[in-house]
Amino acid sequence: MTVFVNSLSLFSNSSDVGEPIIFPNVSWYPPFSGSWKVNVDASLIKAFCSATLGVVVRDSHCVVFVWAMKAVHHVTSPLQAELLVILYGMELPNRFAFTSLVVERDSLLALKEVDREETTLCRWCGLVKNIEIQCQLCESFSSVFIKREANMFAHKLSKLPLVPREEHIWVN
Repeated sequence: MTVFVNSLSLFSNSSDVGEPIIFPNVSWYPPFSGSWKVNVDASLIKAFCSATLGVVVRDSHCVVFVWAMKAVHHVTSPLQAELLVILYGMELPNRFAFTSLVVERDSLLALKEVDREETTLCRWCGLVKNIEIQCQLCESFSSVFIKREANMFAHKLSKLPLVPREEHIWVN
């Protein structure tokens, strides 16, 4: 695992971390005070049966507390990659005892799978169950679908090339 310092400018449209990140017609909005917003995205590399996961955690002042990217192997579908990044995105803040999370993602399929009331019959039900367990560790949890433009930081992280099982975490 590699730890980065002051690397945020590679991914942000704003030189001041405290300002909202604004894209044409789409804005990233901070969570309510006392909550943490977790943006997640995954990129599947079918030829290698792998995926890169990108996660960004910000506070209510728009300050990035942690960002991370991780390469995982034996990933065969976009849904599996998106479920893996949701789980990774929830595990990271839980390591720091953050108990009020808003998870934002740009995958409707994953949103529907995790948010369904009945038991999932999908091939990745074990991942869904692990996500549910992470939700139970939170005092407050919500999950939101957003457009990719408002999720650009996590999206760009997920596009960076990594070797299998490589992980990079930046903590502010």
